[in-house]
Amino acid sequence: MQVTFISADPIALRYPLLKPSLQKLKNTGYQFILSCTIRERLYSLVDGGTITVKVKPIEGVRKERSINRKTEAIDRRPFEPRHGLYNYTLGIIADLDKKSKRRDVNGEDEWFSYLRTGNLYLRYQQHSQNGASINITWNQGKRQELVQNISFNGRAMEFSELIVYQLQLLTCDDQSGIVYKLLPNFPRKGKVSWRHVKWLQLPNVDHKKGFKCEWAAEKDGNLWVGSHGREGMYDVHEISPTGTVKTHDWYQNYKRLAASVDVWLPEIRTNSLLPNGYVTHESAGWDSHNNKWVFLPRKISKTKFDPEIDMYQGSNQVIVADEDFKEVSARAIAGHLIPTHGVSSFKWIPLEGTNNKYIVALKTVESTDGRQETYILAFDTAGNILFPETKIEDNKYEGLEFI
Repeated sequence: MQVTFISADPIALRYPLLKPSLQKLKNTGYQFILSCTIRERLYSLVDGGTITVKVKPIEGVRKERSINRKTEAIDRRPFEPRHGLYNYTLGIIADLDKKSKRRDVNGEDEWFSYLRTGNLYLRYQQHSQNGASINITWNQGKRQELVQNISFNGRAMEFSELIVYQLQLLTCDDQSGIVYKLLPNFPRKGKVSWRHVKWLQLPNVDHKKGFKCEWAAEKDGNLWVGSHGREGMYDVHEISPTGTVKTHDWYQNYKRLAASVDVWLPEIRTNSLLPNGYVTHESAGWDSHNNKWVFLPRKISKTKFDPEIDMYQGSNQVIVADEDFKEVSARAIAGHLIPTHGVSSFKWIPLEGTNNKYIVALKTVESTDGRQETYILAFDTAGNILFPETKIEDNKYEGLEFI
């Protein structure tokens, strides 16, 4: 695409006066290329003339809302930049544990969760020496409730992850192992509400309990869903787009992840409490740009599990592994270490050209007396804090996604 500017006034052709027109183009979804030779030509024209400037669409952004009203497809990309800011929509979903149960207006049991939305603003310029800066805000007003009257062994709606897969928003109940699709409704202009619909239920070795899904990641077109990686919870399910489930024994993988933070699991898989410590995983992702698995453990302990001590085993480690888990390394770059705070979900900020450099994460707090808190932070892979750990509210949110 080319845009032509014509003027008979040589003064009007000077670059400072032409810049607003170019900036207007940029704000409508196009970026311009203005070389030094073209700029020199602006000053050389004395009898008027034509200046042709090449412009091209900005890659990796969208102009419309993030959810297609007709297809219900979700676009994770940012809105086109305004004043150098990329604007993303964030969604978080709650796992309230036993607090998710209540009585409805008729006195019957029901179970619920919260879905809350906000915005992440990223100021970023490629090749800039200033790096990036981030601000996060939350929409005011009532959180949306997702409600049902069916439970699994008296528990339900304890959603532990949020992920866009095949352009649909998914979540998983860590009590039943049921994966739900979250489908949008549009009750009025500019508003979105959500309903949850069962997609499939993941199998569990212990048939009396549901699969305790804690993290989800997309790899090679399939959805991978895993658990804590301790005390028998070593299976990982690989789900195809059609819902076919293949189960993998990840004990050796979890063992290597634990070793990277000096926690040593037995050579052979065991389902019992381990005397030498544990690592609790609630967030993971497949980095397709670098072909690496990335885990941000919620807790790391060098001693046997004890519920009174477990709440103080929070971690700020980022563990990176190659596809075969042959090379595994860890760095303490996920914010400051606060013993009661641990990562429950993370996502890379989706922006072309950044190669998964920027991460936004949820950290949660829960205690034996029922106290719950959720915090959010953003950082880069060099360990720079881009948005300091900031409290969201006194509930536990364990799923985070760009929607």
